[in-house]
Amino acid sequence: MIAFVRHVRRAVALVERLLGLAVALLVVALVALVTGQIVDRHVLPLPMDAPDQYVRVGLVWLTFIGFALAVADRSAIRVDLIDHWLSPRAQARLGTACDAMMLAMATIIAIKGWRVVEVGAGQYLLGTPFTAALPNAGLFVGVVLMMVFLAARLIARLAPDAEEGGR
Repeated sequence: MIAFVRHVRRAVALVERLLGLAVALLVVALVALVTGQIVDRHVLPLPMDAPDQYVRVGLVWLTFIGFALAVADRSAIRVDLIDHWLSPRAQARLGTACDAMMLAMATIIAIKGWRVVEVGAGQYLLGTPFTAALPNAGLFVGVVLMMVFLAARLIARLAPDAEEGGR
């Protein structure tokens, strides 16, 4: 079981690195698009229609990928009212319960989110060759990535004798 947990951790670390690269590329692309909008409005016309739509799609993807990375890094906003009163063992159990509830919620959002992607496939974004399925897919992909990170964390926490105590 420990070998399995180790493989899961390596796979998750690789996914995190790839997502970090994707976020960096998205940020560079968004800066270029916004700079292009400024040039287009104030200097000379550029041959791109509706750059604001492209920026909007990029921001949606950036938001949901970023949120998934925040969950993976345990830096998502969380309210802790009783954690400091609990023993370390009780804190670990509470963390496991919170992760399990968050995984259940993310699963429901992913199921419903896929339907949103399907509906968006028939709605074109003005000035682009894309449909509303593209930004909606950002929600779906982000939630699925969050599910992967939560499931990996639960596996590590629930595995007997897992190193780092499930972190």
